[in-house]
Amino acid sequence: MMLLVVMVLMGVGAIAVLLLLFGGAGFGQFMDFTSVVAFLSAPFIALLNHRAVFGPDVGEVDRPAPYLRIWSLLGILFLFGLTAIYLYVRFFS
Repeated sequence: MMLLVVMVLMGVGAIAVLLLLFGGAGFGQFMDFTSVVAFLSAPFIALLNHRAVFGPDVGEVDRPAPYLRIWSLLGILFLFGLTAIYLYVRFFS
């Protein structure tokens, strides 16, 4: 229960800080910032999820089928590829 309370407070605090930082700049810039952060963090979150599901802490019986491991890795590669394309387009074109 305490963990849930702390997580909610951290989330509310982070949103409050972002609103204070971007409040004067406009809602459009705030949404642009949050979209970029979400887009760039997605491959890393997917990688952590893959490691958690296929790690040693999950029993062999509870793990997804082997073809899903390959599908997961392809998805992670796809996300990293899209992130690389996004960074190239955003900063080098």
